[in-house]
Amino acid sequence: DALRRIYNKKIVMRHIPFLCGMDDEAWTERRERHRKEFEEGTSWMVEVIDLKSSRVIGGSGFRTVDRHKSEAEWGIVLDDTFQRQGLATEALNLCAAHAFEVLKVKTLSANTTSTNTPMTRFFEKHRFKRGTVHRDDH
Repeated sequence: DALRRIYNKKIVMRHIPFLCGMDDEAWTERRERHRKEFEEGTSWMVEVIDLKSSRVIGGSGFRTVDRHKSEAEWGIVLDDTFQRQGLATEALNLCAAHAFEVLKVKTLSANTTSTNTPMTRFFEKHRFKRGTVHRDDH
């Protein structure tokens, strides 16, 4: 599928290489797990669509949703040809609105590797503090 093609691009996945190049079984298991967790309300992942071409250009959402702690961990993977165009900001804003208004989450967190300088800067720009953004800060 289109999202898998993006996950198979080494340039896109260079900071999370363990998700790159999954075999059919691993990819199917991952997608089925996301669907199950979505149904259970413990994660919320969506595909990012380019409105001009209607193509899947990535995935975003919440890898974990903890309703007891009122927290969710946000993430995004975008095809390299669509990076640095403001789409991650748009995805964050849409996901955050959904988290606060629909999921009733109060705190968003995000994680990245220490070598992922572009994502670290993104988190700093969007006022994530030590991996966390609070509703009043966003």
